[in-house]
Amino acid sequence: MKKYPKDQFFDENLNAQRNWDEYILKTAKEEAQKDPHPHLPIDQLIEDNTIPSFSTEEEEEDFTTELWYSNDSFLNTIMLHFIDNVDEKTRHELRKFFIGKLGPQKSPNAEARNRKPEIDEGYLITYNFTLDFGISRLTEVYASYIHYKGHIGEYKKQLGELLLNNYMMLFNLEKFNPAYKRNLPVHIQEQYNESSYKHYFGATAFVVAHEIGHHLLKHTIVKEDSMMITYKNVFIDKIGTNIDHEYEFAADDFAVDFFLKDKRYELYNKERKIDLNYLTSPLYVMLALALDTNDPTAVDGDHPPIRDRYLKLLSKLSNYCTEGEIKLLKEIFRDIVQGIQDMYKPWIKVWWE
Repeated sequence: MKKYPKDQFFDENLNAQRNWDEYILKTAKEEAQKDPHPHLPIDQLIEDNTIPSFSTEEEEEDFTTELWYSNDSFLNTIMLHFIDNVDEKTRHELRKFFIGKLGPQKSPNAEARNRKPEIDEGYLITYNFTLDFGISRLTEVYASYIHYKGHIGEYKKQLGELLLNNYMMLFNLEKFNPAYKRNLPVHIQEQYNESSYKHYFGATAFVVAHEIGHHLLKHTIVKEDSMMITYKNVFIDKIGTNIDHEYEFAADDFAVDFFLKDKRYELYNKERKIDLNYLTSPLYVMLALALDTNDPTAVDGDHPPIRDRYLKLLSKLSNYCTEGEIKLLKEIFRDIVQGIQDMYKPWIKVWWE
């Protein structure tokens, strides 16, 4: 009997949320009712994009019935985005995917689950809240940094305070103070929110595309014998249940191409250049993973050092931008990472140079 990925996910994770957005909204409302003066009022949570908002009952009903590819609406949207922008053969395979979002775990993680083609009908990816939350916090740091550095007007000080608050929130959510953004002019808030959304979309899409890559490159097929997988000029001779360093590099390479190569994507601006907010986003996935270790230069089990993945991503991204743009990406990343190191010293050595 064939197993479908959605059924497999909920069979293996009995306490998993069927609809993450409904759960977050419901939880926030319950917390607001318990505390007449909550730290994060429900209207602030919605306005600051911490939880989704619904304009009408009809929209909420539609929202809850269209989660075909994930139990999280944002992940579902990313899958729909990919499905709309690929060839028919790839589209046929993507329609067999399900991304199951899990709750908080000790470490940030997404995983393309191993499969046996003779019994597994589709492809399962798991994606935990810890990784999602880490990416979202770094997105806020990134957005506040670029607007602070690029602003030369009277709101420079306020943008600096917002940047500092976002840095503080990386390790202590209680430091969250929505006033720093609320007190900015509406047009600056809108620009900030646009940068934040694009960067978050890009980083999340990169993670999803990376895991799709593991599946479509056949890294997840369970076989008794060794198999040879070819991706471009990378040859991998490995048993399917072992994802070694070359698998990770190949999936990263696949993900960048899968996400950035199609010029129909909304991530291209009027000059047909990739928006910087999207282009830089894969690097911050590496940063989210780096925050879980004190030495990103070290091997982590079957995974290569985060530093090695970061450097290879920079090389790969250079195919999609000019020399000046890649220099800018590196400078922004370096400044943000150095800021984290100066404030918290999470790493025992410099890994980002």
